[in-house]
Amino acid sequence: RVMSRSYAELGDFDNAIRCARLGVVEAPNTREPWCEIAKLAYQRQQWAECYGAAMSALAITNRELVYTVDPEVWGALPHDYASIAAYNLGLNEQAVAQAKLALQFKPDDVRIAANLEMMEKRLCEATSISA
Repeated sequence: RVMSRSYAELGDFDNAIRCARLGVVEAPNTREPWCEIAKLAYQRQQWAECYGAAMSALAITNRELVYTVDPEVWGALPHDYASIAAYNLGLNEQAVAQAKLALQFKPDDVRIAANLEMMEKRLCEATSISA
């Protein structure tokens, strides 16, 4: 993760994502490298990879008690990435569900609340059109 973040700071996205993916190879059962991939993909608007990485992180439910654990990956962060990516992929129901979960972790976050409102509006419009 450190190498990935270093490359990202240098503007070298190819090596940043390569190192993040290597992090998944090294520690596939931890959320941290998956969230690193989700963040990089989010920054590049690569929504399918962002969504897949965020959902892979969320599938991991065993939080190891080691010093490398990042508390953020056990909170709103992966839900937030998943909701934004799902919204951009047209997965409206998943976007709303993940935004609601993110908001449970950060109930005072104005951006997440605004995103949820926008996503719910889009879901209602999509439901009205198909009905």
